[in-house]
Amino acid sequence: MRSVAVFCVLFLVLATPGARASAPPVGKLPAGPTTTISVPAGQLFSIVLPRPAAGLSWRGARLSDALVARPLDEGELKGNVVFVYRAGRVGETTVVYALTRDEQTEALAARFFSVVVGLGARCSSNPAVAARFVVPPPPFGARLTSVRRQQLPPSEPAGRGPSYKRLYLVDFYVSKGNAVLPAGHRYSQFAYVSRTSTTEPWCFLKGGSGP
Repeated sequence: MRSVAVFCVLFLVLATPGARASAPPVGKLPAGPTTTISVPAGQLFSIVLPRPAAGLSWRGARLSDALVARPLDEGELKGNVVFVYRAGRVGETTVVYALTRDEQTEALAARFFSVVVGLGARCSSNPAVAARFVVPPPPFGARLTSVRRQQLPPSEPAGRGPSYKRLYLVDFYVSKGNAVLPAGHRYSQFAYVSRTSTTEPWCFLKGGSGP
């Protein structure tokens, strides 16, 4: 599925009016691409969608956890519609936008954004979420397909055991690649995560194509 470009914005955008609060809820949603956004708590991030044709608009289609992803503003930038959010508490939520004609309930298209807020740039209270940081940050673009826990290999020191160190296999499809991971391919990367105590968050330690 085609990924929608997502990047952090640290500048002002021109405000544009959104759908009125009295607009009827969006009905059944068609299938659409899902983009994963991993961001540290407290940081700004944005969701960028192509500017629709006259008479059409993107609007929120489903409830999401505003304590995880708090909407702040919306505007236009270089022919795109930009929705600005602030990452709140650690957790996950899905933000959904639907393309509708005026304020009608029929969704002509839908875009799904899985927002993952961690405790730090490469840490999370969930070890499987911390493992996702093996995927390079934007402008690299990838769609996660699975995160699977693996056994630690004999060659890797286990430290104090699986409560402190774990290994995951992260599968993803690259839509915007780099010199190491070109676009248009699926990849599997191993990711080690660790923590210093059972009360501390899990942090991405290292990763690569082999354990």
